[in-house]
Amino acid sequence: MAQAGLTRSLMSWLTRILAFLFVIWVSPTVLGSFGLGGKDDAGDYAATNPWRDLPADPAVHETLKEVLLIGDTLRDGMLPTSLPGDDYDTYSAMLRSLEGREDLTWLVIQETRIDQTASAIANRGGYHSPIPEEPHDLHERAKRLHNHWFKLTSAKDKPERWEVRFDTTYLPSLLTAQALDSGERAKGFKLDLTPAQKAEAEEKYKAYRKRRDRAVSYLKKNPPKPMAWVPIQTDAEEVKRGIWETIFSDGIVRAGRKVLGKQMAANPLFKPVYRDLVTERVPYGWVDPNQPAEEFNEADHLKEMEAFREESRLRQERSDRQAKFQEELRAAERGDKDEL
Repeated sequence: MAQAGLTRSLMSWLTRILAFLFVIWVSPTVLGSFGLGGKDDAGDYAATNPWRDLPADPAVHETLKEVLLIGDTLRDGMLPTSLPGDDYDTYSAMLRSLEGREDLTWLVIQETRIDQTASAIANRGGYHSPIPEEPHDLHERAKRLHNHWFKLTSAKDKPERWEVRFDTTYLPSLLTAQALDSGERAKGFKLDLTPAQKAEAEEKYKAYRKRRDRAVSYLKKNPPKPMAWVPIQTDAEEVKRGIWETIFSDGIVRAGRKVLGKQMAANPLFKPVYRDLVTERVPYGWVDPNQPAEEFNEADHLKEMEAFREESRLRQERSDRQAKFQEELRAAERGDKDEL
């Protein structure tokens, strides 16, 4: 019996050794498929930083201005519901701009978080968050746009946030030239903003740059820690398991096992996942050393605070109206069901 136990133990260790050798054998293939074939690339993931200065191209900044305005307008107007009397024509024009414009890079999507806004609009509805019948097929169009961007985000060739390609890769638009009539093709998809909208877009852009530049100046000097590590993408199930076996010395892979971040940081088969900029930890008192010091102006500060309070008041008023309207929609739905 003792001999049988020894035999089983030896076979177990032999199996683990073979699994380890398999991983070593398959790793170059996996790495090569992701452009990480050489030893010099092995530490690239651990040394990445997703935050850097924005491109100098003025066109990128004009796109950011427009998309920031679009995102805030659609978010404030359509979440959690639109209201009777809203300017649905403006909502439709802005959504059409997102559907067809070809100047959206992954960087623009990240910086404006417009994909998250589209996702939230697409996922409205149901008893707990009812919406009215909206003109221009707005809800279904938001769903199609969300699905389009989700597929692009899930694609294997999507550049990582720390790659230069992330800033320069343009997303294909949802609407193709074949799907549009000649009038729409000639018009293009940049918004025809009113003077008031242009001024609003400029103010939003300035506020965004002030927040971003300060945070990024800190994160460039103090690279952020990943919030998680995930295996590099691969469809081969045996390769997926082999990747995890590089983490556990006993070769046993099961859910719930504790893993130290340093184990993955040194492993080229895992890549980091970083937080959004709004959730990155930047000291409250941090000042960008490359920017001139700002002198405190009490009058300007009071003006900013007053504008903030007014904006908060208007936002709360609309939120209250939306909540009341949704309760009316729920009551109407209950009444229809009672009649049935």
